[in-house]
Amino acid sequence: MTQPSGHGPVTVIISWEVAAGREPDFESVIEQIRADASRQEGFEGVALVRPDQPHQAYHALLRFADATSLHNWLNSRARAELVYRLDGIAREADRRVTTTGLETWFSLPHRAVYPPPRWKMAVVTAGAVYFLVPIVQYAAGSHIADWPAPLEAAVPAVILTVLLTYIVLPALSRLLRSWLYGGSAQQAVSSEGPR
Repeated sequence: MTQPSGHGPVTVIISWEVAAGREPDFESVIEQIRADASRQEGFEGVALVRPDQPHQAYHALLRFADATSLHNWLNSRARAELVYRLDGIAREADRRVTTTGLETWFSLPHRAVYPPPRWKMAVVTAGAVYFLVPIVQYAAGSHIADWPAPLEAAVPAVILTVLLTYIVLPALSRLLRSWLYGGSAQQAVSSEGPR
């Protein structure tokens, strides 16, 4: 996979299955990984989400200023050496990359990939908005016509946002997967760097 492009913050979420009784060892190595990441250019923060029940995965959320900074850290020698130390302690179960903005609407289930090109996301989003706006206006228009202008504008905006976020764009993302992602739909970010 080529080096990711794009601007804006990127978060990688790495899930780890930890061997029973090795949780303290795992957390110690993760702290060292955090310290290493904090020295990388573009690093913005990290959080470790501990499982609330036994035998569930840990989740490490690392935020970087952009996809290039993330790519550089994922492929760094220092990170590879620290991850090697987790052998026998934990196994990386999943890695997902998310971004801020519209990219979060476009994702592949159980795969970590970089978002599709922005122009493709813009085409899909504009098409969805183009068809939804008249429907929402027609459905809500007569019911809110006498409301104060700020509320009259807010109701369709909220309905449109909910429809796009939870129904329309995830469905279009699945339907148009091969066009949106091209060959990258078959490649996971996990193939980029050592585990």
